[in-house]
Amino acid sequence: MYDDFDEVAFEAGYQDAKDRANFVNARFWKVYQIQLTDREIDLINEAGEPTIVPKYAAKCGMDFSDNIAVEAVEAFEKGYYDHVCNIVTDYDGFLDRVFEYGNVGPEERIDRVGSRMSSVSVGDIIEAEDGTRHVVARFGFEEL
Repeated sequence: MYDDFDEVAFEAGYQDAKDRANFVNARFWKVYQIQLTDREIDLINEAGEPTIVPKYAAKCGMDFSDNIAVEAVEAFEKGYYDHVCNIVTDYDGFLDRVFEYGNVGPEERIDRVGSRMSSVSVGDIIEAEDGTRHVVARFGFEEL
């Protein structure tokens, strides 16, 4: 994900050697979201029916789903998700920190990958360095 440890440490807000020593405990996360293209947005608006775009129907279905982990895996396997950013955390409660940083920052902890990124919300997938994935659920997170 990152090539240069010092570069990432600096960008993440670690300004001096003491701060960088703490960087050893940092965790790196990928965030995936279902994002619509301009054409898909136009299709939905023209048809007046959100389900005309299957990935949008999948995204909307997750908002109140009791099976969000299953639905997220299916949507991921269908290629509906885009890798939108990488987030660096260095605190306990790592998934909570990813959620927090993906909503209110600090911006220097977010490395945006794509042209679009929404705030981290229900249905988004967070991937740890070891490849473990969790989906943001209505209450907390569910492992995929």
